[in-house]
Amino acid sequence: MTGGTLTASVVRDFMLKATATGGGTVQADTTGVDLTAGVLIPENRTTTLTATPTSAPLFCGWIGDTTVSGSSLVLGMQGSYVVAADFAVVPVVGAGVAGVVGCDVAAVTCSAPVSLWSVHE
Repeated sequence: MTGGTLTASVVRDFMLKATATGGGTVQADTTGVDLTAGVLIPENRTTTLTATPTSAPLFCGWIGDTTVSGSSLVLGMQGSYVVAADFAVVPVVGAGVAGVVGCDVAAVTCSAPVSLWSVHE
């Protein structure tokens, strides 16, 4: 190709892996993505992961390459991420004041620190 011009665009992709521990699921805002195997996401794309409890009612937070405590995690893909949504079961210890069920805070096991509180009327 004498005298021709070649133009190339380089796009970087970053790996995103996400799992759930202890009784929940993780969903991405992109359908059909297998987060447990890992998926390549284009650089600078914003990806939202949502943690949903199934058998464990307490969401403890995200662990791994981020430590966000909210159930939605927004990632601006500037690098690869390996994260897990951490869930725990809250052991019930009996009825509290006005029929409110209490929990045994000492028996809750999360991979990350979590705050538990309750309101009794």
